[in-house]
Amino acid sequence: MEMIEILEQINQSIAELLQGNNTFDLLAIMFTGIAAISAAIAAALSFKSVKRTKHLTEQQLKSEKPYFVFDPIQSTGYYKQGYCFFELAFANNGKRTAESCMIDQRLVKAKEFLTIYSNRIELHYDIPPDSTFVWKYKIRAIDENIVEYYCIFAILYEDQILGKCDPQLFALRWERGPTGRLADIFGYVSTEEYRTILHRFKNELYK
Repeated sequence: MEMIEILEQINQSIAELLQGNNTFDLLAIMFTGIAAISAAIAAALSFKSVKRTKHLTEQQLKSEKPYFVFDPIQSTGYYKQGYCFFELAFANNGKRTAESCMIDQRLVKAKEFLTIYSNRIELHYDIPPDSTFVWKYKIRAIDENIVEYYCIFAILYEDQILGKCDPQLFALRWERGPTGRLADIFGYVSTEEYRTILHRFKNELYK
């Protein structure tokens, strides 16, 4: 029974007793009412506590889901025999295994935001917590006259408990090094660049 219904019944009983002018019965119903109100308040507090506990549990489950971090130390891009090779390393810093993983990648001319290469690949293995995987792929040699590229990629995956999770989007800058060739080290984009990239490519990468 809801607290409002209990209070309405108590008010009705008190009104009836007042009309009958029965003092002892009135005192009895008042004590009964106080007990009922106390029980209703306790039930409401208990419900609120259960709801809060459930909310905290959901938050904990979300905080422990797989979470990928790009590892620039183990990542590189280089030329060899007419091809451009990429090796991109990611670590699962979450507390649960990532399943059904896919990677969606774009290589984009930085100034024009023009995609010159795109690919989606499915990983045929799971990524457990505290482990690193290296995604290796190659494309034909790209135009070295372009000063700067964006390497954009999204990791799509499922969690053992929560199911399908929101994709994680990474955006890196790939630019020329001291030798005049594209460097083998990736740099991070600025916050403004990231927002622009997210706005332009979110619908393509998150399908």
